[in-house]
Amino acid sequence: MRVELRLRCGSPEVCAELAEYVVRHRGVRVSQLSYEIRGGVLEISIAGPPSDVTASRRAVMEAYREWRSLREFRLGTSGRLDLRLLASTTGGPIMPDVLVELLRLRGYSAEVSGGELRTDANPEEVLELAGRVSRAIDEVSREFPKASRNLKHLLVATRALGLDPSRVLEVLRGRGLLEEGERRVDLRILWRSLLAELPSLELGVGGVEAGGEEAE
Repeated sequence: MRVELRLRCGSPEVCAELAEYVVRHRGVRVSQLSYEIRGGVLEISIAGPPSDVTASRRAVMEAYREWRSLREFRLGTSGRLDLRLLASTTGGPIMPDVLVELLRLRGYSAEVSGGELRTDANPEEVLELAGRVSRAIDEVSREFPKASRNLKHLLVATRALGLDPSRVLEVLRGRGLLEEGERRVDLRILWRSLLAELPSLELGVGGVEAGGEEAE
């Protein structure tokens, strides 16, 4: 069985980017696929057993939709990006609420709605910050395994901002803002209430004390 697909992409250069995205996409069986760029169109041929061709065709079309969505976001024409695609682009998990708060901290409008990140921030800045959040999740999970979900959000934001989570924990402990048990360390107030003060917390200055908005 053979299936032919024609995907519009605008120019030979952009079509080459699309071709690379397609062949790297999960589910696309490269051994069954060949392609040719003709002007602003990527022509793809898929050959093999019917079930394999059907699966590969589905994967190619999914890759095409993702590529278009990501390209529109990068070009600044949409201002929105699917969270799953954002995680796939950064190569790891993200904490959407942390990313949203960090974007707001930079003065941008940002929210999560319908499984999408919506923001007026510069697209490349969003992707760069999302990558930092993703790496911070991995590092904080390894370094602070006892951290509760509430505390982990604060530590991930801390690391994503390029600050030292250990130093922030020291200051929080000294101010009675930590609740420490054998298996878990929690923050007595909501992580968002400390976000804007993270730089001063790392330096050990500022006036945040126990008694702020309590964590749920």
